[in-house]
Amino acid sequence: MGVLDEAFIQAPEHRPKTHLKHSDDHILSKEIPTIDLSSLQDPNCDKTALATEIAEACMRWGFFQVINHGLSLDLMRRVEKTVAEFFSLTLEEKRRVKRDEVNPMGYHDGEHTKNVRDWKEIFDFFLQDSTTVPATTEPEDTELRKLTNPWPQNPSDFREVCQEYAREVEKLAFKLLELISISLGLPGDRLTGYFKDQTSFLRFNHYPPCPNPELALGVGRHADAGVITVLAQDSVGGLQVSRRSDGQWFSVKPNPDAFIINIGNCMQRVPDKFVSRFKDELSVAVALTVPDGHVWRVGLRKADNNNKIWFQDGWQEFVDRYSIRIGYLLIFRYEGNSAFSVCIYNLPQSEINYHSTGLMDSASHNNHFKRPRLFEDLEDEDAETLHTTASAIQSFFTGPVKPEEATPTQTSKVPKKRGRKKKNADHPEEVNSSAPRDDDPESRSKFYESASARKRTVNAEERERAVNAAKTFEPTNPFFRVVLRPSYLYRGCIMYLPSGFAEKYLSGISGFIKVQLGEKQWPVRCLYKAGRAKFSQGWYEFTVENNLGEGDVCVFELLRTRDFVLKVTAYRVNEYV
Repeated sequence: MGVLDEAFIQAPEHRPKTHLKHSDDHILSKEIPTIDLSSLQDPNCDKTALATEIAEACMRWGFFQVINHGLSLDLMRRVEKTVAEFFSLTLEEKRRVKRDEVNPMGYHDGEHTKNVRDWKEIFDFFLQDSTTVPATTEPEDTELRKLTNPWPQNPSDFREVCQEYAREVEKLAFKLLELISISLGLPGDRLTGYFKDQTSFLRFNHYPPCPNPELALGVGRHADAGVITVLAQDSVGGLQVSRRSDGQWFSVKPNPDAFIINIGNCMQRVPDKFVSRFKDELSVAVALTVPDGHVWRVGLRKADNNNKIWFQDGWQEFVDRYSIRIGYLLIFRYEGNSAFSVCIYNLPQSEINYHSTGLMDSASHNNHFKRPRLFEDLEDEDAETLHTTASAIQSFFTGPVKPEEATPTQTSKVPKKRGRKKKNADHPEEVNSSAPRDDDPESRSKFYESASARKRTVNAEERERAVNAAKTFEPTNPFFRVVLRPSYLYRGCIMYLPSGFAEKYLSGISGFIKVQLGEKQWPVRCLYKAGRAKFSQGWYEFTVENNLGEGDVCVFELLRTRDFVLKVTAYRVNEYV
């Protein structure tokens, strides 16, 4: 990471306004609240006062820092030392524990925030080793797979120190969760049950010296998608946070003995601006309607003179039904009379398949999006790292509680009205002739039939063998790999390409390119827009004619840029059964 590639350069409006050369260089009119947890050492202490402090900090800031938190300073210094030793290893040695398409844990140095590459390297590991996660993002796929943490051989005490630190941070996180629960007027253990099968993880961030710190960010503006983040900032500093009440940015003065606590999207309630405008219309329960026509009744919990509202009874069932997980984007449109239309987007920002048990009539569906009113104060820009010589340790405390709001790497956009798209000669790339028509039940039925027909029974071991085989092939030309999931194989669906490859090689592409497998080539429409690229028309036909299915791994190799040819080498799951 010695040269600043274009992929790292922030847009002018998002570049650092202050370059911090020394740890004492901070523009601070007010510091984020500091809460002393020393009273928790007494098992009989009254936790109400602490909960009140936390409630005020959460409502005004969304952040606070804690001191006298119970973690030994010796352990904190030991983990900093061990992590620094790991990041000082050669790149070759660090990449021996690199994350891959199957396991998201381990070392990584190519992370992007809002389609701009971060000037950092990271190491992630699960709190629970091993951790069970869904095998795919498909709502009807009940298969699970086990993931284990990849541990480096050096430093020799890396695993031991990391796991000891993780156990202590987890204890702190549960203490904070109890106080947050009390601050909401709930019993202290009300939220604990959601974390029986948690997917929480720890992240070590390392920000090497940057040759052009005025152009890049260690981590761009973002919000955390979990419930709470416990962040240890070293003496160098560089963290900025956006105050919830007014959106103003503040640099956080480093206190190596404190933890900074960030309230993540999973803990967010219905936004205040929406509540203040429509609270008189909302009853004790609301109706959530998804595009397949299914209606869910979800209870509302109101507090503080009805100015604060949370989804409650029935919400978890809704989340479970559509397998909503960290990183999903939910967009709510208010239709009046306590009714919402909800669209759900999965990790690559393509809409999920709802797998309806029945079809809506066309009149009902066309009326589905009238009088749109969006939640309008969704904040996904409340943290960034400015200084590029710092390191930090983050503990992401996540669980089955799912976010209703936009997530860090996603932009909240109003979804296009399905089934009512107009063909426009000025924007031919917006037309997808293979997409199903929502006003045609027969078309929609065939769409979902094609989804079932392409689905395979693939277990985690078979999928992993195909991925490992694909990883042995590294062309000399620019390339990327994609593990095919069902949502990439349905008629009318689109497939997003890795943003790093798209930004570097696909900028300006808007039309048909050639995708080659063997000696034959297929025309596939490729559209690059705002740092993202996707395949649409022609992609489905390519997968069908080459009998590609769920779990197969495709390596896309760039052969020519003049008439743009991507050569595909396929590693099929059924070859490794």
